[in-house]
Amino acid sequence: MAVAALALYILWFILAFGVRTLIAVRRTGDAGWRGLSGRPFSLEWSAGVLFTAALFVGVAPPVAALLGTDPVIDSAALSWAGAVTAAAGVLLTLAAQLSMGDAWRIGVDASERTPWSPKAPSASLEIRSSPRWSSPRSASP
Repeated sequence: MAVAALALYILWFILAFGVRTLIAVRRTGDAGWRGLSGRPFSLEWSAGVLFTAALFVGVAPPVAALLGTDPVIDSAALSWAGAVTAAAGVLLTLAAQLSMGDAWRIGVDASERTPWSPKAPSASLEIRSSPRWSSPRSASP
């Protein structure tokens, strides 16, 4: 199962970062990578550092299993449930990224204004939280 988990992680990484970057370049001429932003230890900077760390932490369990470490819990049912959940996560990641259209980015550039994606799953959140897209109905009194 460790080989399958590692293969699924690699597939997710290729789709989420590689393929999506190629789509962004083809559509906009821009890769969409903004990298770390903000002052060191600011909220923006910390989010970028933690996201990068999560990429390494995510690959650690299958690599550890391939190196022969004993699993903490050895359950075939749990392994299959994890595989199904991971596969769903791969598909949902790609669907969410594609729904963002030309607004897709990795990282934040505070001076940049991306186009609104009304079909994105987060569209209702964008309207409520972004002053740029606020309506009289969503404005605070």
